[in-house]
Amino acid sequence: LGGPAKPYAGQTGFIKQLISRSQEIGEICYAFSPHAIDWQRQVVTGYTPGKKGWIKRSYPFPDVVYPRERSYSYSQLIMQIRKRFSALGVKFLNPVMVGKWNTYQILKNHPPLAGYLPDTKLLTGFDLIETMTKKYQAAYLKPVIGSKGQKIIRVSLNKPRPGYQYQYQTNKKSIRGTAENLSKLRRSLRGVMGKRAFLIQEPINLLTLNGHIADVRVIVQKNHTGRWLITGMGCRMGAKGSITSNISAGGQGYKLSTVLERHFPKKEQQAQIEQDIRFIALESAQVLEKSIGTAGEMGIDLGIDIHGKVWFIEANLRPARSLFRLIEEPDMRQQSIINPLLYSRYLAGFTGKEYDK
Repeated sequence: LGGPAKPYAGQTGFIKQLISRSQEIGEICYAFSPHAIDWQRQVVTGYTPGKKGWIKRSYPFPDVVYPRERSYSYSQLIMQIRKRFSALGVKFLNPVMVGKWNTYQILKNHPPLAGYLPDTKLLTGFDLIETMTKKYQAAYLKPVIGSKGQKIIRVSLNKPRPGYQYQYQTNKKSIRGTAENLSKLRRSLRGVMGKRAFLIQEPINLLTLNGHIADVRVIVQKNHTGRWLITGMGCRMGAKGSITSNISAGGQGYKLSTVLERHFPKKEQQAQIEQDIRFIALESAQVLEKSIGTAGEMGIDLGIDIHGKVWFIEANLRPARSLFRLIEEPDMRQQSIINPLLYSRYLAGFTGKEYDK
């Protein structure tokens, strides 16, 4: 993935911290690749950080695996490994994510959450773009499988002229254009869409801060008792002119309280919005888990519109923790690192005291 100094690329720092914290609470933790498993001898070639680089050792099969591969890169090899490990009693901290469309269907069929979901359809043809833009003036196209705001496209009516305007991000750069009709729009978007499956979704008039659109990232995790809890939350601001709020695309972070105080002066409304955020985050994690299988953590992305209504946007199983650094919440970040370790202990059948620090 990376060079000797960063063998796990952008995850190297997180993996180092994870292993360090595991040692503090008496757990054996190591990093390994899908190609480092000896099924015959039931050992894994694992790595731990040392003073002069990464130390290579052989380890017995783990009790619990914390998958860190990209949630949308479940190759045949990865799925085979999951199946073989599971047959041997090895637990996984997270299951395979089911994609945005299945996520939407699961939550839409749960009445307490249905009202928090934007109108969403599977993009079976470009005629749906015409239908949705006539109804909402604009629409978002999102890949069913994807992360970090990649390939998200905003399409709007090109008033007063006929046709459409479109915008999407590529390599942190905003691409804009116009198309006179659906046929030309299809040709214009062919390169970015490829043959991927897409959703089409109503636009949400999200809060902005200094002209940057904002959403809320909530990290929900299980602790040593196997109970869901909210580890932390904060607001993500998109780069200037961006149609998404993803930090990886050049965004920023702010504390939720800062954003709420700026837009909603009444304390009662601020409290209600935060209450809604907590309810949706915890409820969606529990509902999704019942359908996709036992899970230990999720990143729940929510939007707040200009009227203070909270909307469910997305859930993912490999949430980044960089937001906590941007909003200067080191305790939240540390707790988000130790919770998977404590939950792994629970999965493995061990019990012990709760670690708060």
